[in-house]
Amino acid sequence: MSIPQVLAFIGVWLISAPLAQAGDVRLTQHGGNVKLTFGDEPAHVSLTGGVPGTVSVSPDLGTTLNGSMELRKLAGVQSVSVQGGDAQSEVNFNGLSIAKKLSFKGGDGVSLVGFDDCAIGGDVSIHAGHGNLNLQGDNNQVSGKLDVKGGPSPDDVTLGAASVARNVNIALGEGSNESSFSGVVGGSLTIKGGTFNDFVSFGSLVTMGSLKFDMGSGGNGAEMGSAVIQGKVSYKGKNGIDSVLFDGPIIAGDVSLDLGNGDNEVTFHDTDFESDLTVKAGSGNDFVMLTGSTSVAGKTSLKLGTGMDSP
Repeated sequence: MSIPQVLAFIGVWLISAPLAQAGDVRLTQHGGNVKLTFGDEPAHVSLTGGVPGTVSVSPDLGTTLNGSMELRKLAGVQSVSVQGGDAQSEVNFNGLSIAKKLSFKGGDGVSLVGFDDCAIGGDVSIHAGHGNLNLQGDNNQVSGKLDVKGGPSPDDVTLGAASVARNVNIALGEGSNESSFSGVVGGSLTIKGGTFNDFVSFGSLVTMGSLKFDMGSGGNGAEMGSAVIQGKVSYKGKNGIDSVLFDGPIIAGDVSLDLGNGDNEVTFHDTDFESDLTVKAGSGNDFVMLTGSTSVAGKTSLKLGTGMDSP
């Protein structure tokens, strides 16, 4: 009996994939669980249907996941775990309904991860491993927390229309990175940069907790649009040139910006500060501008240090 016939017979799930060689993917069924182990050759796999237990994907010891995998519209799944290999790992999570957690960990190569239209009942963990991370996602619901960790190379993380019940943590690693996020966060949102140049942006964003930028020592850029932040906002730079733009957010808690050394520029446009505003900088030429209908309900403190500063 062929592999597709066996899978159809047990009624667990359906696999439809062109395989590089007959032995590339080995399937082991343990109750309601499915485990896929990749061999040496590239594999391109598509999974659909219902899996009542767990799904785990990992490379064999010393081998690679250098093909592509798509998990689409899996229903009744308890958890999904994917481990990348030595070369490029390409995984697409599309339309998944998972009761508990979803995790991905890259290997030594590039991690290309798509994450769209999924409903996750627990936590989501997406880690790059030793390579760089390219994560593109849209319209996902996460009932737990979301944890994203980049690698030592440049990372690109874009998540739109997300709904996360608990905290969101994005650590971009040591390369020159870009990240954008929009959606609703039930807890706090923390983003951390590395030692090179980082750019982060937030579009339509609502957080019930705080928003924290830890931008590292490179030249950094941060932009926030029509956001509603119920908690505090903090920004910390170091020795590089920082450019910060707030364009239309409403912030209920205190706002504190520590720009560090370097030539820095901060613009607050149409921003509603409902509590205190503090801007601090060290050596270097700094520029701070409040434009449009920007208002501060609490105290305003500007400590710009040495250099040619404005105002």
